[in-house]
Amino acid sequence: MSARPAVFSEQLPLQVHTAPFPEDHLVMSVPLTELLTPDGAARFLSVYAQGIRADRLQPAAAFFCAYAGDLAVAQQYMLSVENRVIDVSLPNLTIQIYQDHERHRLSFGLQRWSERPLPTTGPERTLQRSRALSDVYSRTLAPVFHAISAAAHMHLGQLWGQLPARLLYFKGVMLSLARTEPVRDRILEDWNALHDLDPGVFGLRKNPFCVRPRLVEDIADPQKRVPIKSACCLYYQTQGGQYCYTCPRLKPEQREAMRRQCRENLGQP
Repeated sequence: MSARPAVFSEQLPLQVHTAPFPEDHLVMSVPLTELLTPDGAARFLSVYAQGIRADRLQPAAAFFCAYAGDLAVAQQYMLSVENRVIDVSLPNLTIQIYQDHERHRLSFGLQRWSERPLPTTGPERTLQRSRALSDVYSRTLAPVFHAISAAAHMHLGQLWGQLPARLLYFKGVMLSLARTEPVRDRILEDWNALHDLDPGVFGLRKNPFCVRPRLVEDIADPQKRVPIKSACCLYYQTQGGQYCYTCPRLKPEQREAMRRQCRENLGQP
């Protein structure tokens, strides 16, 4: 084990929601374990819902789970790029709500930074990788997601559905950061390992990552393709919100209209 500052952003060259905000912007900070009961989850969601201008808990629940997926992104990055496992266990995590201009945002922090190396190759690495992936989903995220689901009266599948498109995006980011072919191969192998996790890890009948991504033309760049989300994030249920460009509820003609408007605003043909 090695000790490092308990700040994700200093260790991960990824834009995940783990960066510290100024203390005077802090609205609320609690151990993540306080969200393990429906009552504790409801108290947290009530504060957060007000800050994102939602008059119900469901958008706050969906937003929270999307943010929480970055804990999985952090572990996936460390496994694949650094070949190490970090401690993202529940007792080691805090969740903060910060004021960012007119809305609240979330950030995760570690009580302490702890990591250990994995074998480079072979069956032992496969075993330890499976254990690390299973732990972040079944022991860290799943208990909180279950409480969030009960507090907000939302189907568990919609909460897990906030993660696949985001992790797929960061898979591309990690591949762009890979400096050697062995690291690139490891990123792909570890990504495929996500699909081998038992659905019971998530408390579902189907592994949420076992979906074929639907790709559409990027809203601004016609040369790019982006994945449609597995589930709606409910941003449209917040004040001033709307359906996202990659929302699965959008009809093709609605998405085309958004794309056309965006490119007109950018002065593109």
